[in-house]
Amino acid sequence: MLNGFWTPRKSKIIKADLIAQCYAGFECEVEMVKELGSHYWVIGKVVQVHIDKRIENEECKIYWNAFTQVSR
Repeated sequence: MLNGFWTPRKSKIIKADLIAQCYAGFECEVEMVKELGSHYWVIGKVVQVHIDKRIENEECKIYWNAFTQVSR
């Protein structure tokens, strides 16, 4: 995956792998794909959420913004 930089991790529901280094992962099923000329709009449904145990245990926090930072 990406020239060995990321480590693949098995998902539970979908067939695509997750990225092990990510603090949160979302498994989604595609509901609709709409062609908009120069690009596509993909609409999906989240079927499984994976959250790193460090976040669940409040050992680190994620701040959601345009430049998402993780603090420890």
